[in-house]
Amino acid sequence: IVYDYYLNKFNRNSFDNQGGIIKNYVHRGVKYNNAGWNGLSMSYGDGDGITEGPQSALDVCGHELTHAVIQYSANLFYQNESGALNESFADIFGTAIEFYGTPTKANFKFSENTFIQQGDYTRSLQFPKSKNQPNTFNGDNWHDLIPNTFPTLNKDNDFGGVHTNSGVQNYWFYLLSQGGTGNIDDKVTMPPYNVTGIGIEKATKIAYQNLVHHLHETSDYHAAYLGSLLATEELYGNPSVEYTAVRQAWYAVGIGNDPNNYCSGTTKITMINGTISDGSGLADYRNNANCKWVIAPTGATKITLNFTAFNTQTNIDKVYVYNGPDETYPLLATWW
Repeated sequence: IVYDYYLNKFNRNSFDNQGGIIKNYVHRGVKYNNAGWNGLSMSYGDGDGITEGPQSALDVCGHELTHAVIQYSANLFYQNESGALNESFADIFGTAIEFYGTPTKANFKFSENTFIQQGDYTRSLQFPKSKNQPNTFNGDNWHDLIPNTFPTLNKDNDFGGVHTNSGVQNYWFYLLSQGGTGNIDDKVTMPPYNVTGIGIEKATKIAYQNLVHHLHETSDYHAAYLGSLLATEELYGNPSVEYTAVRQAWYAVGIGNDPNNYCSGTTKITMINGTISDGSGLADYRNNANCKWVIAPTGATKITLNFTAFNTQTNIDKVYVYNGPDETYPLLATWW
């Protein structure tokens, strides 16, 4: 089913898209409540027989093969935010494969069918906080990151919270698929959101397009946000219902701006390199937009800005660059 899913949905022939032999091993370890991809093959434990049984549930199999797909596409480094995205994509496609193979029994819980006690599960894309994951970037339950050691792995603190911070994109995917309303981070003091779902089929197409074509080893959440906008634009155009829904879902998890209030707030960027965007893509930006970015990579003493797609209206649109986090700092440059 897992192989068929990738072939039928994305015309992907095995994990490497070259017909690679898929190796699965069972009876891993003794009373082992886990499964894994080690870079060459997948293996599944039998469970401890008390809380969990065999680990070869469909969504788990899909999760592990997706780790292989990730290795042969974006190859997201298994640490901090890139590692959280790695885990999240595996959860997303594991879930999508469950909907593909067993649509009448599928749900947005992960590995629920490995548990002996009915109703338990490892993670929830719909309710990340139920398993102590964040549903908001840097929100409640956000796991502290560890010092970046790329390309050498550091296993401390679950590689920088990869199994915890994955909850943010997981919730983005759930909202994009199903829709939802609420307040950011479930707090009445935070702004409200309203996401119009576009269905799991379109959501998985966007996720796959982003993973395979727009992300790389050290991509972080901001890169995933920008990549998903590009992916949506390629698949469904811009403006489009799908493009707006993607922006709505990211705003709901604390990333990007409210599509109904263009460029609201300030976007903080700490990655070493990347892209900034007002979210309009190839479409025209709206009147009276006021976009702000604070670019502050850890340890950086200077930054370089390259404007590759930039067009302002003379004497109306303005771009200011300040030597600090707000307008009280020295003005370095102005574009008209």
